[in-house]
Amino acid sequence: MTLRDGYWRAPEGVRVLVPKRLIVERLQAAGLLEAARAALDAADLYTRERWNTREAIYADDAQAHALLIAAGADPAAILRPGV
Repeated sequence: MTLRDGYWRAPEGVRVLVPKRLIVERLQAAGLLEAARAALDAADLYTRERWNTREAIYADDAQAHALLIAAGADPAAILRPGV
């Protein structure tokens, strides 16, 4: 981690994990939690199990981006690193 602009940031090329609790909070705040749940329920078994078994999701995860787009969410906003 490096300190830039007064904040700790991951070095370039490092995949950043976003806690699921933060993803859920952001979806709720955007009014999209129910849509995200419906998109997850409609997803294949592997995608559902990945969500259910992990505590965090990579910010650059292509399947997570697709799922959020299906829910009408902006993946960049929902999966942005930090608080």
